[in-house]
Parts: sequence; structure tokens; C-alpha cells
Amino acid sequence: MNKKVIALAVAGALAAPLAAQAADNVTIYGTLNMSLESVDNDNPTDARRTRVNSNSSNIGFKGEEDLGGGLKAWFQVENDVRPDASTSGAWAGRNSAVGLSGNWGSVLLGNWDTPYKVATIGYDRFYATGMPDIEAVIGNNNGVGGTTAGFSTRQGSTVQYWSPKFAGFSFRLGYAPDEAETAAQDRARYSLGASYEWMGLGLDAAYEKRNEQRLTGGQLGDDTAWKVGVRYTFNQGNTFVGAVWENLKYENVVAAGSEAKRDAWGLVGSHRMGNFDLRAQWFHADDVDGGCAGGTATSIFVGGMPGCGISDSGADHYTVGVGYHFSKRTVAYAYYTKIKNDTNAGYDFAVNGAGSGAAGRDPSAFALHVRHSF
Repeated sequence: MNKKVIALAVAGALAAPLAAQAADNVTIYGTLNMSLESVDNDNPTDARRTRVNSNSSNIGFKGEEDLGGGLKAWFQVENDVRPDASTSGAWAGRNSAVGLSGNWGSVLLGNWDTPYKVATIGYDRFYATGMPDIEAVIGNNNGVGGTTAGFSTRQGSTVQYWSPKFAGFSFRLGYAPDEAETAAQDRARYSLGASYEWMGLGLDAAYEKRNEQRLTGGQLGDDTAWKVGVRYTFNQGNTFVGAVWENLKYENVVAAGSEAKRDAWGLVGSHRMGNFDLRAQWFHADDVDGGCAGGTATSIFVGGMPGCGISDSGADHYTVGVGYHFSKRTVAYAYYTKIKNDTNAGYDFAVNGAGSGAAGRDPSAFALHVRHSF
């Protein structure tokens, strides 16, 4: 018995330094962002609803190992958590990958926001989550089409390269193969984002192509998107202003030479005064435009293909708010947000949607958030 006790003690003593060494290379981090909301989905048969919601709350684990010669291995596993519910998202359902990095940049394999999405995510003055999220318009279609029309995505089964920053310039490349590729269709995705920063000024551009998204009559149609942004930070970092413009295109190969198109643009700004800040953003989605596959379109897609341009299919999404910073990690903020849809548009909030259920309705909400990061 004494020998067994001694053996266990020795094993524990040897294991402790190894466990400590492993722990030194791992960081636990996360964000809890909870909101109390009063939401009107503009459906005459529904009442205004009071909700408690999680807004992209998460917990993650990340670390790196020095491999020598300036080369490092790194990993990140980030998970969705929902303190407002009894369930959470899939393990590693948020940005999660393993990669290598050095003075030449970084490569990763995993599940990650596309370079297209990342290019303008920092413009959002409300942490790129919740009902103000600019992705209600940016990267999104007119709200009455198919889900394949969206471009602001987190891409699974992806490989990415991130360049180092040189002379203020940096870029990201992304590729996602079609793991269900057939002889008739390859739906691979390519994404590019680039940024330039100088003296508080930032310029951002992004492009994404999604191959052969629709297969009709033996013909294939591609989806493409590109956007540009300009931002300026001044007043010792306390004031931020920015603007974004975007163009989405959905190829129609049935009607040769035609395509459905949609432009969008917006303005954002914030200003901090001591512990308080003021925030505002507005984004406009133009009507869906383009040639016809035949007939009258009630959606960006007709029979699985981009259809006619859609009149009165635009929208405006605007949010105004105020925040109070208790510390570097804890902030409370409140806002009013509304999407004003034209008659044939069905845009909804990108995160925690109102569920208006029909085109032409105008969801709106007041909300109070508490956000803590660790």
C-alpha cells in the first residue's frame, strides 16, 4: 500500500509541471453580451414583445507553440454560449482553426469569418451583433430571396492566408472547396480582403466569388460581391467616422447576359466623452435591379435563378444609441433601431430578428445591453 501511495505521489509531482506548462500556452477568453429588448415586428396580428437575448456571447480557448526559427503553431476554438437559454451552439461553431505563423504571415485551416466579412466588420458601432448589426443590409440580399444570396458569413472547411502588415497595407485570402462537388457542379468559394492604414485613415476593400451556385438546364450561375470602405479615427481615438459601399451580383445564365444586382451604402460614427459615448449608423439597400429570366419576379430568385429587377425592394436601417463604460471590459449601452422596408422588401435584423414574416413591414426595437469581456 505504501509503495502505491509513493508511486502516485511521484506521478503527481511529475505531471504538475507538465500541466502548468500546457496551461501557460492556453488563454481562456470570451464575451457575454445580454440585452433586454422591446421589439415591434410591425405585424398587425402580433403584440410588441419584451425579450431577453444573448448577442453573440461566446467563450474560447486559444494558444500557440514556438516551433523555433521564427515559426509558431497556433489554435483557437471558439464556442457560442447562450446565457438566456438552456442550450448553446455547436462546439467550435464560431471562429475556430489551427494554423502556422511567422514573419511571412499566417495560414489556417478551419471555420472562420471570410475575408469579405472581416473587411468591414469593424465599422459597426454596436460590436457587429444584435439588432443594429450592419449585416442586415451589408452582404445580404433583399430579404425575400434565398439564403444562398448572403455574403457576410463564417465559412466552414476553409483555408486562409493573412499577410503581415507592411507600410500600412495588409490583406487576407480565403478559399473553401465544394466538399460535395460533382462532375456537373463545383460550388467553391474565393474571398479577398485588403486594408490600408495611415495616420488614423483606413481604406478597406473586399471581393468574393461563389462558383456555380445554381444549376439549371445544365447551365451554371456565379454569385459575386465587392465593397469598399473608408474610415477615419481622430480626437485621440475618441471619434470614429466611416462609410461603406457594396455591390452584389447574381448571374443569370438562362437569360444570357443578364444578372440581378443590388447596391448598398451607409454611414457610421461614434464619439466618446469620458465614460460615455454616442453612436449612430445608417445603411441603405437599393432596389434589386437586372435583366429578366422571363415573367414578373417577386423574389431575387425565380425558379432557382435570378429573376427580374424588383421595384420598391430597397430598405433603410438606422440605429442611434448611447453607451457607458464602467471599465475597459464592461459597458452598458442602449439604442433605438428600425428597418424601413419598401413594399417588396423583407429585410430583418441580422441577429435576433423580429420575425415580421412578410415584405413591406418595418421592424423596430428599443434595447438595453450589458457587455462584459474576459
